[in-house]
Amino acid sequence: MQTSKPAATRALKLAASLLAVALIMALIPACGQSAGSPQQETTTQPSSGYPVTVEDSVGREVRIGERPDSIASMAPSVTETLFEVGAGDRVTGVTTADDYPPEVREIETVGDY
Repeated sequence: MQTSKPAATRALKLAASLLAVALIMALIPACGQSAGSPQQETTTQPSSGYPVTVEDSVGREVRIGERPDSIASMAPSVTETLFEVGAGDRVTGVTTADDYPPEVREIETVGDY
């Protein structure tokens, strides 16, 4: 029995699509961070209390004994995030590029972005 050309074409397209999906599914785990890439900080203690231990981008463990009273922000995006999460009252230093929210204009400049 012979298949019609349109049916054969549809079957070939379906097979190619399934193969592409299988390939993508196989490659997804490989999209993680490589051994040499920077890592996100990970909390090894409960995040709700102190002391807290975090791992920095080069694998060093850093212990923070108590809640910081003051924060020097070294990037405008970090400053904006700090204000958004309610920690703006503890920001005591910002970069020359910080301009939002407007309150940062009153905070001491401690570095250049």
